[in-house]
Amino acid sequence: MNQSESIVELAKALAKAQGEMGAAVKGKSNPFFKSKYADLPAVIEAIKPAFTANNLSYVQFPISNEIGAGVSTRIMHGSGEWLEGEFIIPCKQDAHGIGSAITYARRYGLQSAAGVPAEDDDGNHAVKENDIDVTDWVTLINDSDSLDSLKENYTDAYNEVKSSKKAVAAITKAKDAKKKELVK
Repeated sequence: MNQSESIVELAKALAKAQGEMGAAVKGKSNPFFKSKYADLPAVIEAIKPAFTANNLSYVQFPISNEIGAGVSTRIMHGSGEWLEGEFIIPCKQDAHGIGSAITYARRYGLQSAAGVPAEDDDGNHAVKENDIDVTDWVTLINDSDSLDSLKENYTDAYNEVKSSKKAVAAITKAKDAKKKELVK
């Protein structure tokens, strides 16, 4: 994280804004987990009125490195104070992979920086390893018809289940088996 020399005014304004913000509404469906999530427009809708009322704004810039892509999110205050953090997601290094990683990073980067929760977000997926059903992800990996599609499908699965060591182990096992099959 980087910040301006002082963030006193920004911290006051952000604290006030967070007190005014509601949760981001989970209005989109994730077919693999049969669950709902808050998309980027829902996150923006949750923060925009409170940010505007408290002289706060944000910008996000695409960034990348050799393993992935994401965003740098900067929250700014009318006083000129700012704070900034980066969020990079491992991804396939093509337009689709990079675009998907940036979209995902924009949502989570902004949601985290603003301190806005998703509706009914109690963090259970972050702490309970056995809660993640990987059946659909393993099926997707097994349906890969090339090494490129296998890499893309595994990366998508990994990004969704990385909070669970058991789930990562299961999708990695499926990926390794499929890779052996495709290399023959």
